[in-house]
Amino acid sequence: MYSDQPLKGYHVLFPRGGEAAKKFAHSVEQAGGVPYIAPLIDFQPIDFSILHESYNWIIFTSQNAVTYFFEKVKAESLSAKIAAVGKKTAAAVEKRGLSVQFTPSVYVADVFVQEFAGVMQGMDRILLPRGNLAGPTIKNELTAKGAFVEDPIVYETYFPEKSRELLSELLEQRIQNFIIAFTSPSTVQHFMDVYLMKKGRIEEKAFIYAVIGSSTRKALKAYGIEADIIPEQYTFDDLFQAIVKYIKSGGCINA
Repeated sequence: MYSDQPLKGYHVLFPRGGEAAKKFAHSVEQAGGVPYIAPLIDFQPIDFSILHESYNWIIFTSQNAVTYFFEKVKAESLSAKIAAVGKKTAAAVEKRGLSVQFTPSVYVADVFVQEFAGVMQGMDRILLPRGNLAGPTIKNELTAKGAFVEDPIVYETYFPEKSRELLSELLEQRIQNFIIAFTSPSTVQHFMDVYLMKKGRIEEKAFIYAVIGSSTRKALKAYGIEADIIPEQYTFDDLFQAIVKYIKSGGCINA
């Protein structure tokens, strides 16, 4: 528990569900803040097929890709080397008794491609399980370097109706000192869909915005908004610590 209660008087919206949300909410409460859990995205599996029996590499870019891929594919049947973008993605792979041979120094697609090019071979056959909203950077760049990349969609992202209703209710309350945490471009889009429907326009400095990752930052900027808080590492724990650091340093909107 924080003895100085740095988030006292602040409200924090976290846009994910599950155990991660419970942990984040607990951290906010320990710091004196009021958490709101409104999963702005959820996931469901999609049936998929794989063209080939063997690959040189399998690349996982998220824990969801790991989860939904292994719902259909047995871990013991794999002989390919594995690359993972992010330490939690790597941990999800290792929980299945598999080793991860490559992770990038920074957990973003551009850095991954640059560094992975040093370990892959031209004409490598690469499997890239992904969600329906995943960007094309990794596939396009590795294909340009001579690899054959197969990228089956193994899950899709959607906006839960209950969360849409909850968010609408929260926005009606006009909560002061409200920190909105975004963890992906989809969370930005879904929040703004509801916000603009309620308000009609974006009110300047209505919230403090915290984001994970450059792509999420770009998604927010597309609405004319600069993120206030961006952690150096792209994890929920780092996001929380960055929020606390920002508030302690005097960042606020309704002091």
